[in-house]
Amino acid sequence: MGRLLICIIFAAVASSAGASGWRDLRIDATTQSAFEKSVADFQRLLPSDRRLYFEVSLQEIWHAVAEGLGPEATMDKATAAYFKRLDGLRYEQVIRVGGQEARKTYVALVPRAMVSLPQGMPASFSGGFTEQSATGNWSAGVQQVLDRNGGR
Repeated sequence: MGRLLICIIFAAVASSAGASGWRDLRIDATTQSAFEKSVADFQRLLPSDRRLYFEVSLQEIWHAVAEGLGPEATMDKATAAYFKRLDGLRYEQVIRVGGQEARKTYVALVPRAMVSLPQGMPASFSGGFTEQSATGNWSAGVQQVLDRNGGR
């Protein structure tokens, strides 16, 4: 009985540590491999709804950085600016930087029952997007950036 109790306590402590561990994470964008590892850590530890919002926000930040650099930007320059913008950010900061466009895309991609909107946001908010239009808008944006940069 004592061993069972110890196992239960250990499992509870381990699961609660993993549940809050993502709150302590920061993006390390000092190198590409560090960036990939830190994003993978977020993806592994975030609950699924937060993971999707995080990923959509990263995509929106990429799009905004690439668009902000203009048509002459190289992929290397866009990547360096993207890493600089993200380096050291925590989850909530990534979401904030992703802004309204990331929120609209996230809301469109997640079934209404699963979306947890900030306080004061009406549950009926959808930003006028459907899953198809949000995905299409993102795809079109990525294609514009790739076209502008010669597919790089």
